[in-house]
Amino acid sequence: MLQPQVPVSPVPVTPTPAPAPSVPPTQPPPPKRFPLKWILIIALLAGIVLAGTFLIFQSQSGFFLGQPNDVVKTNETIRIGEYKVLAKDGWEELEYISAREAKNAKEILMVFSQFYPEYTDKNKEMYIKEIVVSGDTAEVYFGGDEGWLTDRMGSAGPYNYSGLVTFALTEGSGIKKVDFKLQSAGTHFSPGISTREDFIELWPTELLEKNVSQGNKQVQESLQFRKTSNWKIYTNTKHHFSVKYPQDFSIVRGPGEDAKTDQDYQDVNQVGFISSSKLTHFKIYIDPKNPGILTSPTSVTKTILGQNVEGKENKQTYQEVSPNRITTQLSQDFSVVQNGKEYLVSFSTTTYSPEELSFATETFDQFLSTFKFIEITPSPTCRPRPACLDAKPITCLITVTADMCPPAEAKFCGGIANIECPSGYTCKLDGFYPDAGGKCVKE
Repeated sequence: MLQPQVPVSPVPVTPTPAPAPSVPPTQPPPPKRFPLKWILIIALLAGIVLAGTFLIFQSQSGFFLGQPNDVVKTNETIRIGEYKVLAKDGWEELEYISAREAKNAKEILMVFSQFYPEYTDKNKEMYIKEIVVSGDTAEVYFGGDEGWLTDRMGSAGPYNYSGLVTFALTEGSGIKKVDFKLQSAGTHFSPGISTREDFIELWPTELLEKNVSQGNKQVQESLQFRKTSNWKIYTNTKHHFSVKYPQDFSIVRGPGEDAKTDQDYQDVNQVGFISSSKLTHFKIYIDPKNPGILTSPTSVTKTILGQNVEGKENKQTYQEVSPNRITTQLSQDFSVVQNGKEYLVSFSTTTYSPEELSFATETFDQFLSTFKFIEITPSPTCRPRPACLDAKPITCLITVTADMCPPAEAKFCGGIANIECPSGYTCKLDGFYPDAGGKCVKE
């Protein structure tokens, strides 16, 4: 049986479009190039900034390039000393207590603070906030009110303060100088570099004795002052000299309650001093007419008041040795000529041990070192001038004579205290500004 056929629909044919005309692709605009010269300028500026930053960092931190940041810029370990100021009989000196090492820059302030907490306390009016090492110099920076150090501590306070800090930071060989980085100078203290030599008056006595042989005049004077600070003073106005002598000595001839009479010292041109043991004598003899007292003397140089003085010396020693002791009799004379007079300073002692002899000779050297010539102010050669002669109007009947003293020097007047002139005088100011001062002149 035949199946009926299904009609087939025709397939539509899509016409092929005509090809579009070809258009060349759009090219992006070329990138703008930064001028080469500006690149070089920026690189140069960046290098300068980096170099400057490094130099500032190096100077503030004290570090070497290529080393760890905790290495101090010095070949020596920094040693911090602990000292305190001791008040002695007439002077002050530093006493050494201990020392500790700071292995790197960060430890310097820490170790210093452990020894001197009152110097780094931020609650204080002024404090040390930073210590930076640069070569052989320790730079000290402050916080708070620097006027406390520069103006309000007086004159002795800043000296002791800066001396102690300098000694503390220069305890080792790595640091030799201390630079106090203050913002400005004051009445009593100024910024700048200090060394131990600037504080000889604070040196421990042992340090003075160790360095006295080096010929430093200030060391010699400081040591002499300390060893004779509590000695008495004898002044001779006739022959224009003074000398200090120990507390336990008495004047054999001279002024004072301890003066005594001794047949050996009846000559008005000599004075003697005798120890309480009666075994040591000092004598000063002045020959105003015949310089040349000593026979066969030896030329020597003695230190007197820190000065090297040329003079003549005789010395004689007699010694007796027994099984129990050594008896030594020593006599020593030193003479110097001044203003046509010969001043002979003599010393004699009897001792029974080397220690006694050493002490006696040292005492004489100290006695001799205090000898000095003095200027005596001459007495007025004119007759006192009555004040009424310079008053206006003149109220006295006394007439001026040739032997009268001249009118007194004009007195200061004005100023902040507004000092007035005496009657008959007027104040001639040296300017017209507030608080100006001047001199009193006759009206």
